[in-house]
Amino acid sequence: MESSRNSYSTKFFSSSDSLLFQDFNIEIKRKINKKVKLNLNYFNFKFNDNAVKVANYYKMIYAQIVVLDLTYQFNRYHSIRFETQGMWTQQDKGNWAFGQIEYTFSPHWYLAILDQYNYGNNNIEEKTTLWFNFWRLYRRVS
Repeated sequence: MESSRNSYSTKFFSSSDSLLFQDFNIEIKRKINKKVKLNLNYFNFKFNDNAVKVANYYKMIYAQIVVLDLTYQFNRYHSIRFETQGMWTQQDKGNWAFGQIEYTFSPHWYLAILDQYNYGNNNIEEKTTLWFNFWRLYRRVS
């Protein structure tokens, strides 16, 4: 009986000569004082898009990502959070930038303004993407 599945045999704990996915990251969390919290993250991704199917790029993708998150707590129910992210890659759609400002004004409600910008692709006129969003959300369980 014919099968459309591909399979192979391997020894237990053997390694392959091809890379499918690799992730290295660092996270630094600091409470600066009673009102200010800081999170800083660095991610280094390598993945074979032919195997993982994230971007439909069908090649190896190498990406560096940095995330900075800063929260200021006014009181128990009011806080403001700033987040910025950068992703740098020469594959797929190129570099991205992200920014967000979020204001929480009760245990459940918050407003957020965010923007994503794809600025690092090869075809600036046709493929540059800018997403601006405004969110008003109710969070039932945190």
